[in-house]
Parts: sequence; C-alpha cells; structure tokens
Amino acid sequence: MDLTENIGGNYPKASRVRIKERIVYLKAAFVSIVRNKRRSSSMIAGLILGISILSGILLYSTVLMNNVYDTVIEGSPYEIRIDFRGNFDESQLEGFKNDFISNPKVLDAQLLYGNARTIVETTGTSTNMYTLANLEAEILVEYSNQTFSNAEGIFFSSTFLSSPDIGVRFKNKLLTSPDTGIYTNSSPYYHGVIISEDLAEQARIQQGNILKSISLSITQQDPENIFNRKTLSQNTLSNVTVAGIISSDVGASAGIFSEALMFGTSGSIYLPQELLESQNKTEFLTDLRMNEMRYAVIKIDEGKFNLADPQQVNSQINQLMNEIEKTNNIFIGTNLVEGQLLPFQILSIFIFIFDGILTVPVAILSLYLLSFGVDLSLHERKYQVGILKTQGASPKQIKRKVLTETFILAISGLIIGYLVAIFAAWGIGTAKGFMRWDWDYALSELPDFFYFDQIAFFVVGGLIFVILLLMVNGKANTFIEMEIT
Repeated sequence: MDLTENIGGNYPKASRVRIKERIVYLKAAFVSIVRNKRRSSSMIAGLILGISILSGILLYSTVLMNNVYDTVIEGSPYEIRIDFRGNFDESQLEGFKNDFISNPKVLDAQLLYGNARTIVETTGTSTNMYTLANLEAEILVEYSNQTFSNAEGIFFSSTFLSSPDIGVRFKNKLLTSPDTGIYTNSSPYYHGVIISEDLAEQARIQQGNILKSISLSITQQDPENIFNRKTLSQNTLSNVTVAGIISSDVGASAGIFSEALMFGTSGSIYLPQELLESQNKTEFLTDLRMNEMRYAVIKIDEGKFNLADPQQVNSQINQLMNEIEKTNNIFIGTNLVEGQLLPFQILSIFIFIFDGILTVPVAILSLYLLSFGVDLSLHERKYQVGILKTQGASPKQIKRKVLTETFILAISGLIIGYLVAIFAAWGIGTAKGFMRWDWDYALSELPDFFYFDQIAFFVVGGLIFVILLLMVNGKANTFIEMEIT
C-alpha cells in the first residue's frame, strides 16, 4: 500500500468512514515505521533510554525498600517487646498475652523469661530509675573444658516453640535443622538448648555438643554505678545437649540502637522451661518472675503495615506499641526492629538523592535523542509532504499522519523501556559483585521483579510520552507551515 493512499482528500463524516480512516492512518504509520528504520530507531532509542533508566531507578529503589519486609519484618519472629511493671502470676500474664493477640494489628504474642529492662521515668525535674535484673549465663563446654561467660539467658516454653507464627519464624532462623525435636522424647536433643550463632562461633559449638554446665545468675545493676552488680539468685544445669544454632539477629533485635534492653556481649542461649523441670530447678522460674523478668514478644500482622516504607513501618510499629502501653500503665513497650530499620531509612534518603542526581543527565540525554529523532523524522518527510500536498492533503491530515506514527513509536518505546528497566533492576539487584551473578539465585528471584509499578510506568513513561507528543506537535506545525507556504 502506498503511504499516501487515502490520506489526502475529504472524508464523509459518518462514523463508519471515520473508523476506516483511522485504520488507514494506522496502516500507513506502521509501513512508514518499517520502511524508515533510521528515523524510527532514533526516536525509539530516546524513548527506551529515558524510560528504562528512570523506571529502572524507581523499580530498583522499590526492590531495596521491599527488603525491609524480607530482611527485617517477614523473617523476624517478633517486632515488639512488652515488659510488665510488677509481679504477676501466670494466669494474669496469659491474660495479658491474650489481650495483645486480640488487637487486630497483632498476629501472635508469646511469653518469655529473660533480661529485664532498666526503666527511666522523668516527671518534671525529677527522674526515677527502676533498675531491674539481667539473666546471665556462663557455659562450660565439655569437649574443650573452656568457660564462656556474659551470655544472655532466655527461657521459652513448648507453647512458644510450637506457635504457628512466632514459633515457626523462630525455628526458620535456625542455622541447623529446624526440626530439632526438642520436645520429642525419642530425640537425642530432648530438652536441649539453642545457642546463638555468635556464641557458637566463639565457643566453637556445634549441634549435638554437650555443655558440661550452664551457670545461670540473676544479677542487678546498681543505679548509681552500672559497673556494680549484685547476684539475686543462682543455679546450675548439668550435661545439657546443644539442640541447634540460631541466627544472632533473633533475641538481640534491638542491637546497639536501643538503650532499653541489656543484652549479653557474647551472645544468647535459649533454654526450654522443661529443662528446669527435668533437673528439679523449677524454683528458678519463680525467681525470674519475682524479679520482673517475664515479658511478652509480639508479632505484627504484616498486612496492616506499609512494609515498603521503612520510616512509615517504624512509625506504625511505634504507634501500635504506644496503643498497647495506653491500655494499661504496667505495660512498657520496646520496638525491637527500630535499630534494623534505621539503615534502611538512611538508604532511602541516599537513594532519593542519588535518583535526583542521576535523573537530570538521563532526562537531558533522552530529550536530546527525542528532539533529534523528531527533527530527523520531519526532515525525511519533505518528499512525502510534497506528494501529499499534490494529492490534496490538508495540513491537519499531514500532521495527523505524523502524530499517528509518533504515537505508535511512543507506545512501543514505553513497553520496551519498561521491560528493559525490569531486567536492569533484576540484574543489579541480584548481582553478587561486579559483573558476577549466581544464576540459580538470580533466576529464582526474577519472578519477583515482574510486577506492575504504576509510578514507574505511568508517571515516568507518561511524562516522556506527553513531552514527545507536545514536541512533535509543535515542530510538525512549524515544519508543515514552512513546506506548504
């Protein structure tokens, strides 16, 4: 079909004829794009460059922010810790736990024994400090006969480990087999303990090793001198099997960013309460409870939080914690993931600045290529415009033909550019180093990058799309007027 076929001349205004007219314009535009590869390539290259880089930046930023979910929230057994001011029996504590679970933003809550908090309250000009107790553990490893101290002791129950939310996530953090069989009578790990990764590395402990002894001490710091401690209670467990090794980010989630919790410097050791029963040491649990060392941990309902924004999710967790505290003045909350979210907040600021710096040269280069493509496209149309004029085509019809071809190129460039952006974000996001990929891992992550980001597609693509059409419309008007006159 000749490019000028049915472009010139007058058309009846019936809608059926208009549809045929549009089809003719589209066919002519497709043929023109295929036949004039140089001008088409130049224009679509500018589109793909601008859309792929700008959309790729947004997509990669979104993937990084989604790591808040993957790294901090989704895999964490719990995000909030609630301490209780005062001594309460088990039935009261279970009631508090059930109240927490009834909150629509809470997925699960469980009770633990461990380090208590140091509470500082300021009223006007007076400051009151409630210095509570720490549970310190010292282990003697059988095979090496070495002693390792200053570990944080944490007691959990069978209910904690078997819970479908907190318990499952806790076991998923195990670096050894998650199915430790701690509560299976036939298991060699029956009533065994779980050692944090950092403590296991220091003591060179492996799953199945025997700890000759675990010395447990409840100590209290002097409010006037934090280096002075007194021992409130002490007990020793003998010949305890190591049931598993767990990632060190569990239990010490507040890290160095929180002064509210006092964690041991050499790692953590998780002990089943049944271990005390098996060695007739249950009175130690009473000592822990009397020293206000019973606390609850809470797993948030992830669907109720904006996990893609680290600053907002941190604010939402604090808001939930404050809501719980207001229900009863004996509750004292701590955001356990705030320290882990801080690096993501810093990263988000850096990404925002980097995106802004990178966007300027990319936009300039993209607009230059688009402008060059438009000028080249119009320049090469002089011969066609002359033919169309001799056939009676009006300036409006000639411009419509140019805009139809530009529209098709813009849509094609938008789709191709967005797909290129997806693969670019995937390549950068899964790289293990400079130009190094673990292809099994990279390919397994690819489906996660294939999602529709409305901002990346409509805002970036739409903006470039509109700029291109305005640019073509303006230049086409000037060009056609010059050629016709």
